[in-house]
Amino acid sequence: RALKQDIIARSKLSTTTLTLSASTNTTNKSLFALNHSARNTAGAFSVLRSKMLLVSFAVGLMVNSFKKLVDASAEVEEVLNKVTVVFGDQAQQVIYWAETFGNSIGRATDELLKLASTFQDTLVPMGATRDTATAISISLTKLALDVASFNNKLDADVVRDFQSAMVGNHETVRKYGIVITESALKAKAFEM
Repeated sequence: RALKQDIIARSKLSTTTLTLSASTNTTNKSLFALNHSARNTAGAFSVLRSKMLLVSFAVGLMVNSFKKLVDASAEVEEVLNKVTVVFGDQAQQVIYWAETFGNSIGRATDELLKLASTFQDTLVPMGATRDTATAISISLTKLALDVASFNNKLDADVVRDFQSAMVGNHETVRKYGIVITESALKAKAFEM
């Protein structure tokens, strides 16, 4: 009898062990499936996050490009307003010159207008008539572009140096090989 009970107990223990083992396998499979599902969900969120970053980057680029376009348009408008004021009734002539000359040398019209306006804005207050100042401004702009190209300098820097020389600071143009002395100026003025 004790042997029978021992066999029954061992049989029950073996059945319980098998049931427990099967239950453990089922639990392991469930945990594996849950883990796999969690990884898939994390992967989906990672992909979604990457796509959201790309979209936000693209939107940022579009906004930045649009802002640059608006800024450039506003700058051109300001240049045209200045041209209208400083050149007066000569403005259309200067705009036409800037367009045709700019196209022939591959320069932007608004850049040429900016440079010419700088000279005009200096000459008229110095007493030159608008007609005379317009002709001189166009000539000085062309000369400044040539000097800048020849000396590998920025156009705006050369224009600023020329403008400075026009108001009496002759040292600024010596670096370009242009020597202006007071005695030479007085002699030319006397001759004229």
